[in-house]
Amino acid sequence: MEGIFKSILLMSAAGSVLALVLLCIKPVTKRLFSPRWQYCIWLAVLIAMVLPVKVSLPAEPVLITMPENTSVQTQQSVTSENRQEPAQHTAFAETEQSRVPNIPDIPVSLARLSGFLWLTAAVLLIMYRIIKYAVFLRTIKKHSVPECSLENIPKRLTVRKTELLDAPLIVGLIKPILYLPQTEIKEDELDYILLHELTHYRRRDLLYKWFAMLVSSIHWFNPFVYIVSRQIDEECEISCDYEVCKSLTEPQKNDYMAMILDLARTSVRKNRPLTTQMASGKKMLIRRFMTMKTKKTTSKFVSALSAFFCCIFNFQVCHEAERTLFP
Repeated sequence: MEGIFKSILLMSAAGSVLALVLLCIKPVTKRLFSPRWQYCIWLAVLIAMVLPVKVSLPAEPVLITMPENTSVQTQQSVTSENRQEPAQHTAFAETEQSRVPNIPDIPVSLARLSGFLWLTAAVLLIMYRIIKYAVFLRTIKKHSVPECSLENIPKRLTVRKTELLDAPLIVGLIKPILYLPQTEIKEDELDYILLHELTHYRRRDLLYKWFAMLVSSIHWFNPFVYIVSRQIDEECEISCDYEVCKSLTEPQKNDYMAMILDLARTSVRKNRPLTTQMASGKKMLIRRFMTMKTKKTTSKFVSALSAFFCCIFNFQVCHEAERTLFP
């Protein structure tokens, strides 16, 4: 347990430093790289927080086998030296040993206790989030009806309508379900909604968010992990809008932005983790609309190079953190 907890601390420190660097250079990367790059780069932080780090533990004592002749000579020399020592020295050593108080051994070390508390909190947090998510799924499915009139829907994706939502979203990893509001939606707005949500579905964004949830549960004590999770949620919607607008004309982009603005006005913003939420807060609308008007592409070579430098940086941070925290 002590070794695992030390590895968690090292991985948490490495991920925090990498997240801090990305946050500091974000004003520059927003101008240079595409929204998809800004969305995927946070995956490097999550990987840094779960990539195992080797912790140097104290080595076991090494037993050196001496030749027989040498051992016999050593024993003879030690015996002769002991015979030459005065008796007063032996009596003084025994007296000093008797004066040293017996210190009781501590059964549980601080590192072991901290590791136990971390593991308990992580397990409880994961269970709480999964149970809360399961209750939400059960409630929303109970108060929904199937929607079978839509076309061009993937076979694995089920569409349902419910009165409990005022904005569309997708839930579920194994059996994904697209929930639409029960209110009447215009045909052109419905096309944009489906285009947006199906982009989330094809990119496996829910899998990304589940991974972020597990990492944040493991590193629950680290405030940077919550900042990273919020960045992932924001960049997820922004990059999805950017992907959708690639296939739209300028008038269609304006209609698409008008539809998002209507959702922001009519929907009540609620934090529903592990889902795709098309409606967002007013603070994000300006950035989302500005991103739709820009055209930025990042080549695969630059993306791979960025991931490589993140790995090298993470290795160096882990090495320095291990040497500093556990010398």
